Amino acid sequence: MQPDLPMQWIEDLSDPRLDVFRKLRAAATRPAGEFFVAEGRNVVERLLASDFEVVSLLCSVACEDWLAEQPLAAETELLRVNNQQIRELVGFDFHRGVLACARRRPRDAAQRLPTLASRQIMLALCEVTDAENVGSIVRTATALGVTDILLSKGCADPFSRRALRVSMGTVLQQKFWNSPDMAASLSTLRDTQACRIVATTLGQDAVELAAFPRNDQPVVLLLGNEGQGLAAGIESLATDRVTIPMHQDTDSLNVGVAAGIVLYQLSR
Repeated sequence: MQPDLPMQWIEDLSDPRLDVFRKLRAAATRPAGEFFVAEGRNVVERLLASDFEVVSLLCSVACEDWLAEQPLAAETELLRVNNQQIRELVGFDFHRGVLACARRRPRDAAQRLPTLASRQIMLALCEVTDAENVGSIVRTATALGVTDILLSKGCADPFSRRALRVSMGTVLQQKFWNSPDMAASLSTLRDTQACRIVATTLGQDAVELAAFPRNDQPVVLLLGNEGQGLAAGIESLATDRVTIPMHQDTDSLNVGVAAGIVLYQLSR
């Protein structure tokens, strides 16, 4: 352990430095507060390698050798508790060894939209409320080259603990754009940047995904709520409707699975 990175043992769980880590299982999946929490060495390593400010690390196992290899900022606090304490603190059996608290980036007060390049694909998550689905979608999207994701007001927080974990930290690589009015945002992208707004649907007017006529226009792929799909007002803004052929009376796919199939086809 480097001498300038002292580990601080925490004896009293009421210590205010632990507040952000309390009862993580019950933590909100909507954006809340100034900070977010990452768990597990793989995700925390991605966090430490990013440009997010890491406020503190909390370890429940001996991790001095691992910490010595990480690019730790001098102001990052290094905290240590035992296994029993961390179970009591977070509210579940915790076996991942390390938690990190980081500061969120400030929200864009101007609520701008990105300028999309030719053939760029952007995701629009419309009321996707399950944090693990959001994490899965982000992981797949990052692997397939997506760099910008538009979020509706009711979407689960990509920086929630579960979304971060399922994404394997790829959330940290994305640019997120928060839309207070998804319909208005999509209309702007369609009308000012000639974006193709693509919805997946079972409607009769949808073309099979493999037959989608891709061109150089940027694409915004709409992904809807797990139970209800896309709201009618949002789907009506689509310039294109595609469908994934399915067999054996299957009429739907998990939104994360559907996202992966469509993104792969569009990115070819």
